[in-house]
Amino acid sequence: AATLAIIKVGFDKEILDISIVNGTVILILITSLVASFVTESASKKMLVEQAKNEPIEGPLRRSQHLLVAADELQGNEQLLDFSILITDKKVVNPISVVSVLENDQNVEDRIRKSRKYIDEFVNYFSSSEISIQATATIDHNVSNGIGRVAKEVAADIVLINDQSKTNLIKRLIGDDRDHLLDVCEKTIFFCHFERPFASHRTIALICPPLAEVESSFGQWLERVFRLAKELNCSVDIYSTLETKEKITEYQNFRKFGSTLRHVLITHPEESLQAIAKHKDQTLIIGVMARSGSISAFLGQDLFPGKIEKETPHVDRIFIYPSQLVSDSVFGTYDNVTAMPLSVGVETIQRISKEVGGIFKKGESDENRSTED
Repeated sequence: AATLAIIKVGFDKEILDISIVNGTVILILITSLVASFVTESASKKMLVEQAKNEPIEGPLRRSQHLLVAADELQGNEQLLDFSILITDKKVVNPISVVSVLENDQNVEDRIRKSRKYIDEFVNYFSSSEISIQATATIDHNVSNGIGRVAKEVAADIVLINDQSKTNLIKRLIGDDRDHLLDVCEKTIFFCHFERPFASHRTIALICPPLAEVESSFGQWLERVFRLAKELNCSVDIYSTLETKEKITEYQNFRKFGSTLRHVLITHPEESLQAIAKHKDQTLIIGVMARSGSISAFLGQDLFPGKIEKETPHVDRIFIYPSQLVSDSVFGTYDNVTAMPLSVGVETIQRISKEVGGIFKKGESDENRSTED
C-alpha cells in the first residue's frame, strides 16, 4: 500500500514515468506470490522438524464415536460389520447409525418405513458386545444431513457406502464425495465392499507424504490396526520412510502385533503398478488428503479413480482425514495450510483491480483537464 501511494504521487508529479510504474506493479505481483510459497514451505519444514521428536498417541476412548451413514437402514449389514470390527469394545456407545432422507413429497411414508427397520436393524447386531443406536432423519440433501448429524453425535469418523463409479458427468457437475467433504469436517471412510471380510489376507495401506503430520493421523491409524488385528491380516505400507517410521512407532505404542511390510514411494501414484498385482484377498486402504491440508499432493482428485481402474474387483476404502483439532499431539499445528497459490491469485486479482482503478481515475482526471 505504501509503495503504491509513493508511485502514484511520483506519477502525478511527473517525477516517474509509466515504465517505473509498470515495473513496480510487476514487482508487487511477484513478491505477493513468492511470499505465499516461501511462507508455506517454511511452515511445512518447521512442522516436520518439530513432529519428528513428538510421540504418537492414540485417540482417547471418550472421543471415539463412529457414525454409519446407512441407505434407509436397508442393505447395510456389511458396513455395520466393518464398523464393529474397527471399534474398541471398551468404548461406551461407540456407534450411531443414521438414515438421511431427502425432504420431498413422499418423505413421511419413507421415514415411517425406515423407522420400521430400526428395530430389526438393532436386533440384528444385538448379539455383539457393542451398543448401537439407529435413527432416521430428514434434510434437504443426504450430504448436509450426514454432516449435521455427525456434529450432533460428536462423531470422530463417518463411514459411508461408496459403490458408485466416477464418470465424466460427475467430474463436470461435482462428485458426491466432494459434496460430502465440503459439508462434513470429520474423518470420512468411503467404503466399497463386495466380499466377506474373512476372505481378506492382506491390507494394502497407501499414504501420501506427510500423512503422519496431520492432526487426525492416530485417529484413522487406530482403526486400521484394529481391522488388521480382527482379520489377522498383514499390512503392506506404501509410503515415505518418515511415514512408515511413525506407523511403526504407533504400532509399538499400542502393542498391535500385525506384520508390517514397507514399500518405499515418494508419491501415491507410484503404488498403482504394485497394487494392480493384488488379488481379491487384499483390502486396499488409500489415505487421501483434503484440499489445503499439509499432506495434499498433486493429482489427488484423480487418484481414487485410478485405483478403481487398476483394481476393479478388489475391496477398497478411501480415507479423508479430518482437519479438526483432535487428541493427537499434532492438533496444535492444525492452522498450517497448504493453499498459497489460491491466496496468491486472490492477492493478484485484488491488487490488479485497485491499481487499475487508481490509474484509470488519474487518466480520466487528466483528460478532463485537457478538455477544459
